[in-house]
Amino acid sequence: MSNKIYAKKLCEALEKDLKESNDKFETVKYFRQNMVSVAIWITCVNSHYNKKDLSVEDIFRRVNEIVRTSRPSVVRYLEEAKNSKYLEFNKSSIDKRSYRIMPSEKTIYEFEQWSEVFNV
Repeated sequence: MSNKIYAKKLCEALEKDLKESNDKFETVKYFRQNMVSVAIWITCVNSHYNKKDLSVEDIFRRVNEIVRTSRPSVVRYLEEAKNSKYLEFNKSSIDKRSYRIMPSEKTIYEFEQWSEVFNV
């Protein structure tokens, strides 16, 4: 497929996504609030697929590689996502003071459903 055809199909998929996804997927709507929450979402989902553990500090560092933000802002989004059951916090078996943060089953399921629109 040529680059122009792919670019056209990708634009159509992105437009369709913006029109429909927020109504269909609760977790997608939550995480697409702004660039900080998008960066948290992609970081957590990517780590899930790569079977990597994440702490608050790991997430804060990765998010700041994408968009400059404060640690309290990242923690606030993480807490909101935890309270909404979009992320899960499990005590670390190595350091009992820290938590392993991972996307919930619902977040993974909706991410996979949502991402199908990009199979162009």
